[in-house]
Amino acid sequence: MSKKIEKHQKKIIYLIITCVFFVSIAYSFSFKIKPIVDAATYDNIAVNIAKGDGYPNEAIGRPGPGYEYFLAGIYLLFGHSYKAVWIIQSLLLSMTALFGFYITKIILGNEFHPAIGIGAVILIGLSPDFITIASLLMTETLTIFLLTGSILSALLYVKKNNNNYLALAMVGMGITSLVRGNMIIAILPVVGFLIYKKQWKRLIMSLIILGIVLTPWTVHNYRAFGKILPFNASPGLLYSGNHPGATGELITTFPLPQEIHEGMNQIEFDTALGKAGKRYILENPVEFLKLSMLRISIYFSAARPLAFWPHLTSFAKSVTIATSSLYAFIIFIGGLTGMVLSLRNPKNKEKKVMLIALAAMLPLAIAPLVIETRYRMPIYPILSTFTAFAIYYFITRKEELRKLIKPTIIVAGLIFANTAFDVIRNFDRILDRL
Repeated sequence: MSKKIEKHQKKIIYLIITCVFFVSIAYSFSFKIKPIVDAATYDNIAVNIAKGDGYPNEAIGRPGPGYEYFLAGIYLLFGHSYKAVWIIQSLLLSMTALFGFYITKIILGNEFHPAIGIGAVILIGLSPDFITIASLLMTETLTIFLLTGSILSALLYVKKNNNNYLALAMVGMGITSLVRGNMIIAILPVVGFLIYKKQWKRLIMSLIILGIVLTPWTVHNYRAFGKILPFNASPGLLYSGNHPGATGELITTFPLPQEIHEGMNQIEFDTALGKAGKRYILENPVEFLKLSMLRISIYFSAARPLAFWPHLTSFAKSVTIATSSLYAFIIFIGGLTGMVLSLRNPKNKEKKVMLIALAAMLPLAIAPLVIETRYRMPIYPILSTFTAFAIYYFITRKEELRKLIKPTIIVAGLIFANTAFDVIRNFDRILDRL
């Protein structure tokens, strides 16, 4: 079986990513989900841009502008067509799965077997969460595609010591941060690697490239608001997650600080909320630390399936809850176990450490703010690659089973305990959603 997989690996991979593409399209075309709430806002902004009216100033508090311009480009080419968006997002999902194969191949080196890469492709491409989100007009599909492609470029740079890959990684991470501003944190492991290697010229080059990518939008915002804003302005999230009565999750209604008044524009409103959030944190550092830890707990809880969308009812909702929760358990346990097992081999350690560091950055990007299930999705491709490695390791190294069981039990115990803690602490909220 192993030799057959090696011999036909390209055909198998292309077959799987083709299946991913059509499964994703089938899901989208079956439910035909119309944009509501955030999706409706992105849609309206994109229509505005496509009509030539530009990006509305009042939308500066929304994540962007990357996804809105992405949608606008589709609308310019194909008209105001949700079907075109679904097809293109299905293609992005397929490409993300393919990126996962090559990321796995690079970080494992001589430990790599095509079966591991194929496992990563399946775990990424057929993720129930990714298939669901690709059918919606939400930022996650584009964010994950760009981030995963940027990670692949960064790892290729480490492997081949080629400036072109480093430049591509920085361009990709810059564009990713224009889709979701907090993703700028992904540059830190790359910057850390350049500092560790004392590659000062490349570090300066990287920061210049990043600056060039962010300059046009920064100039646009300065002209519109008189402030230097490399991304969209959403400092208000700091208060949304850190205020009297905060739970760590996104709460739509909360007491506004006294300095908020009706005459404020979006920038003034977000700035005032951001200042109130900073003030609350400085005055309540222990509470802030507690809320941040609770957000990390929710991040790694398998009791938070991506299943609570209006288009899901009865049987479809039950299936989504079951598959999404099971998927979370598998990649959390398998991914963290795979990280531990992969570090036992010193070869390719720099690449492994960089990828693990990138994975560590992603929960930290939202720990001070608010947490929703979809906010943790950027880490899924990384966890999927290590999960595929862990599964293959268990199957092919049965003689080391005793050594393998201990780290697995520890990781599984932590994930189960954390999930149980989340369920007990938020039982009413989880029950209400179920």
